[in-house]
Amino acid sequence: MTLDAWLDELAAGTPAPGGGSAAALAGALAAALVGMVARLSASDRDSPLAREADTLRADLRRLVDEDSAAYGQVIAAGRLPKTDPARPGTWDNALLQAAQPQLEVARRASRLIALARAARAAGSASAKPDAGVAEHLARAALLGAVDNVRANVTGLSDPARGADLLREAERLSR
Repeated sequence: MTLDAWLDELAAGTPAPGGGSAAALAGALAAALVGMVARLSASDRDSPLAREADTLRADLRRLVDEDSAAYGQVIAAGRLPKTDPARPGTWDNALLQAAQPQLEVARRASRLIALARAARAAGSASAKPDAGVAEHLARAALLGAVDNVRANVTGLSDPARGADLLREAERLSR
């Protein structure tokens, strides 16, 4: 799917892709910029900073799709009849599963903030604004992911089941 087609799908007014996938995409964009700055600023185009940024970019790109798929399970659980005895458990399990990709986004975005700062410090003067944009995008990815983890956990019939996920996400956002 092209980026334009994905953006059209995001804007279509359907539940998925949604904010979680957009948070992952913001992180992937941040990682791409960190990689660019690392390569512009280093004589070694395969620097450790560039390699780590590339790994994070691939992970976050994958999480764009994983988030949509996980949220699809939440949608399916919500369509079960309210009288179905399996609905509450299915709903809770779907919400817990939907929180997982977002926690992964938060973990990677948190690391990207540090990488963007390192790229800015080591980068050439002309690339410093690019590293700044990378940091802002990584922060947006992190905050968006934490919001999504929070929403999934608070939607549980027993939010204590997701307390560890939420604690980690909130710790990452500090």
